[in-house]
Amino acid sequence: MKIGNSKSGVPVFGLTVFLIAILLAGFAESAHATTRRTAAVAGSVKFPLSIHPTGRYLVDSGGNPFRLNMESTWLMPSFASGADVDTYISSRTSKGFNTFLIMAPSPNLSTLSGIPDLPATPPATAGGLNPFTGTVGDFRNVYSEPYWAWIDTIVDKAAAAGMVVVVAPAYFQAQDGGGAQSATATRSWAVDIYNQADPTSGNSAVNTQAVMYAYGQWLGTRYGAKGNVLWLAAGDYVFSDGSEGNIRGHKIIDGIRNRSPGAIALFQGRWPDSMPDDYTEWKDMDIRSFYSLGPGENGQNFATADRAWTASPARPTLMFEPTYYNPNAPSTRPTARRELWWGVTAGSTAGDHSAVAGYTESVGYPNWANYIEDGFSYDRAYLFSLFASVPWYAMLPSGVGSGRLGKTLLTSGAGTGLSTITSQATADGKNLVAYVPPTGTGATTFSVDMTSMFSPARARWYDPTSGVYTAIGTNFANTGTLQFTTPGNNGSGTNDWILQLDSNCSGDGAVAIAEVQSAINMFLGLKAPAPCVDTNGVGGVAISEVQKVINAFLGQ
Repeated sequence: MKIGNSKSGVPVFGLTVFLIAILLAGFAESAHATTRRTAAVAGSVKFPLSIHPTGRYLVDSGGNPFRLNMESTWLMPSFASGADVDTYISSRTSKGFNTFLIMAPSPNLSTLSGIPDLPATPPATAGGLNPFTGTVGDFRNVYSEPYWAWIDTIVDKAAAAGMVVVVAPAYFQAQDGGGAQSATATRSWAVDIYNQADPTSGNSAVNTQAVMYAYGQWLGTRYGAKGNVLWLAAGDYVFSDGSEGNIRGHKIIDGIRNRSPGAIALFQGRWPDSMPDDYTEWKDMDIRSFYSLGPGENGQNFATADRAWTASPARPTLMFEPTYYNPNAPSTRPTARRELWWGVTAGSTAGDHSAVAGYTESVGYPNWANYIEDGFSYDRAYLFSLFASVPWYAMLPSGVGSGRLGKTLLTSGAGTGLSTITSQATADGKNLVAYVPPTGTGATTFSVDMTSMFSPARARWYDPTSGVYTAIGTNFANTGTLQFTTPGNNGSGTNDWILQLDSNCSGDGAVAIAEVQSAINMFLGLKAPAPCVDTNGVGGVAISEVQKVINAFLGQ
């Protein structure tokens, strides 16, 4: 069977060459630089994680991009049993979650989340384990072995499932019972540990910078070898620049880094839209995590995502804590979903974070498991699924200027305010994603600059509430502009949609065996390199580029 032609007229037999290419590809697979598969499947992740040389995203130790699909389980250490942790991990990995966040030790924040102190009063666990061997809040005696063995269990269960655990080792959370931010609030480590001048705290004087540094060293020694632990600094409250509180908080991270040089730290500042760069003591965080409620808490978190993405130096950006979804007030679902998609498509390359009010954030709370199968959980799964199918790590936000794509993707109908359509694409023109937010009901029309695509493109609508694609067409010319109109209401009765464009050599969005053969012929010098295979533009085709075509053919 003749599939390709050589320059000399000698036929190239597709099956033989394809098998040779598969062998070569297998060899290339061993070199991590030749593959760009998303490491999201349990068992495929090689810990520890590190930051890619571009500074834009995380990779595992095999070089595979790793996206943080994260959810809060803030009080899991206090409320959960081992069986609860197993149930949670099983549910979340089946939906594509690969990261969860815990407080260890947990301050007593239960009433702030509307959760009564059942079955435990943090920092003690349901089984009566307390991290402190003496006065609670005195971090000179926070090393109770039975308690930290329980944290080890949670971390190890997560690692076995290919999951990352983000640990907040001293969550500030300086809030009073009404949610007001205050350095004298109750139920807060910020008071017990950091506010040296606070007369209501009997422990302020003992938790010196040296004590907090030693605590960090101990954490770095204990968890550095586990590989699947990241560290969360501050947390909902940040002291003023240069304050003793910030310095003590940072000393924990300094101590962790001292004993675990590859440790990765992120940060949660004050709401509604802060990021580490806004504070003198926190500018050196490894991940630029940004509070995601929008400037002035206007919900337009795409503006904060853009601010984080374009800041210098380049760092992985992580959308942190958009609007909480409340299962008892389901009207929050479209809002929470909108802010997630906005943040991701406007510049959050490290991943995204969400939380469910009061329930999955407290694994072990009575009836908590009823809430991990609701619609919002699947909204998250559908977001993860789409981004697992595209090179998310190479996507650049629309626009010109620092870090952006270099052109505006939407030429008309992009909207303003809460109707803003966000978009991103890869520089090679092979992938484009645009998110149309919910505005109620009905259709939305906008136009795309098709010169952003490197070849004729396939176009599809993606329903963010069902994960179902609706075909628009194939072979749309990569010239001029093209108008698109959403299909109306999605599966949940709202009208948010994702437009997805992709290009390959044939322009139909799928890789056929003939295209694999063509790529192999380019590699062998039997056919001139085409831009759709020669993605690095050097005028030749490397085995790694053939590998990408084969992976696409195999659906990987």
